[in-house]
Amino acid sequence: MNKKVLFIIGILIILIGVATSAIAEDTRKVVTGQLNINEASGQDFSLLPGIGEKTSHRIVKYREELGGFKAIEQMKRIKGIGDAVFNKIREHLTTTGKSDLKVLMDINTATAPALRSLPGISEKDANAVIEYRKKNRGFKKIEEIKLAGIGKEKFEEIKDLITALEPLKTRP
Repeated sequence: MNKKVLFIIGILIILIGVATSAIAEDTRKVVTGQLNINEASGQDFSLLPGIGEKTSHRIVKYREELGGFKAIEQMKRIKGIGDAVFNKIREHLTTTGKSDLKVLMDINTATAPALRSLPGISEKDANAVIEYRKKNRGFKKIEEIKLAGIGKEKFEEIKDLITALEPLKTRP
């Protein structure tokens, strides 16, 4: 193959990667509850918006060095947690009590891969949810997912993992 063909193939691979990550980011998520930052694992921290794997690791390491957080504001001393990120997560942080943090998936924007990540949801189920959503301009409440063919048992499994945010406005 000549250099031009290899260059074009490389560009196509990059574009496919960008499109795939953009599709995954289309799924809106809602964070509810609080996370006890003195007991949370790195994986728990990564549920917070703006906190990735590296920052999660830094939080746990810093907490160990500190011997525990006395105030949630101490999180701002960690690389990767500036004012903007801290302000996004502040309401979900506590230094005492039990963690009850949940991340809910919006069924009005969830991509097929995101829907398939829910327990018991097959590719066929995910596609049925998306089709129903398109035909009916979204879901008003989570129980409507049953109208898309999700059975009662599957609904019971996922009801604490999903939400139905107001459908996004589409451009004319």
